[in-house]
Amino acid sequence: MYTDYSNKLKNRYLLVIGFIFFLALISRGYYDVKHHRSMIDTQMQELHKNTVLQYHNLILNLEEKYTSIGFAFTNMQDIYEPIKLRDRELLYSKLKNNYLRLQEFNPYLHIMHLHDTSNTSLLRMHKPTSYDDDLTDIRPIIKQTNIDKKNHFGFETGKNGINYRISLPFITRDDEHLGVLEFGIKPQYFAS
Repeated sequence: MYTDYSNKLKNRYLLVIGFIFFLALISRGYYDVKHHRSMIDTQMQELHKNTVLQYHNLILNLEEKYTSIGFAFTNMQDIYEPIKLRDRELLYSKLKNNYLRLQEFNPYLHIMHLHDTSNTSLLRMHKPTSYDDDLTDIRPIIKQTNIDKKNHFGFETGKNGINYRISLPFITRDDEHLGVLEFGIKPQYFAS
């Protein structure tokens, strides 16, 4: 009988110890899961922060690069007259090789577009047969660039889809405003 009682007591102690061990194991598992989720959340926040920083750097580099390129075009005195005379064929022939080189440099460059001071399409290098359409009501970036003669950037939808637009006032060396020079980068550029 004493052995029976002793075995029951041992079994109870083992059950209590097992139960405590089980609770400790569940508590540890719960802690590990919470800690793991917390680490994942922290890593996701860091990843998001880094992605936003990279996106902003990408945008700044893109804007600086195409602002410099645009400045080079505005210094090409031999295109001033064709712009003023709306001589698309001559203008296209003078800009074609430059446009193709820019596309080699950045295959995501889709649009190179010249607009006059009244927001009318003068020449689309990407589609030279489409011109003379007034874009005042559908292209706010172009309109604003012609008004304030400042650079404007951002995603905007046009006749050729949505692109990241870099719109620059086309101002000659003699400080004559001839319109807007616009570059459009396909959204895939940012994904790549």
